[in-house]
Amino acid sequence: SVYATLQSLLDPVWMRGFLLSALGGGKFDNNLFVDLLANEPGGGYWYAFNTVSVFWMLEGYLSVTNDRELLYDMPINGESVSELLERLATNWTDPRWSSTSPEHKWLADYGGTADNFLECIPTYVHTPAALQAQNVHMLRSVARLREAEQYISAAARLRELSDHVAGSIKSQLYVAGPDGGFFGTVYPNCSLATPALS
Repeated sequence: SVYATLQSLLDPVWMRGFLLSALGGGKFDNNLFVDLLANEPGGGYWYAFNTVSVFWMLEGYLSVTNDRELLYDMPINGESVSELLERLATNWTDPRWSSTSPEHKWLADYGGTADNFLECIPTYVHTPAALQAQNVHMLRSVARLREAEQYISAAARLRELSDHVAGSIKSQLYVAGPDGGFFGTVYPNCSLATPALS
């Protein structure tokens, strides 16, 4: 994110400490925020963009600092940050996000509770293109990391996954229109909800 990049440029020591505290205490898959003072999950309902936000923070910090010690040598809850990045990038493959329709198997379904999406219109739930596109970005970002580490087969696997998701976004969520088109979201009953029709 812009904030993570800017904060990393201004005060990389603080940003590193913030990341370690947030990641050490956070359970981002079922909480809205982290209590940094207590170093534990803060509560609230789950936010659909949590995984993406955590990835952006790490990506912004690492792109500025190239902090290889944080990336490889400072385990957080038993895994390296490099491993954590891949777990975040592949989080959408968890069975709880699986689409109920086989034809939409490359799209993660984040549920139908509008509160979990905050800034979206109430009907733009389940498989919003914004989240699917971020899954593509995270997969490709970690693929580049694996290539730099010379893990070529791992990189190829991640790129293949990202290509499937990107193709599904184009073929299943994009709605062409006279003024250029827009993206919709697929519901469990396979209907396509769009901002224009919702």
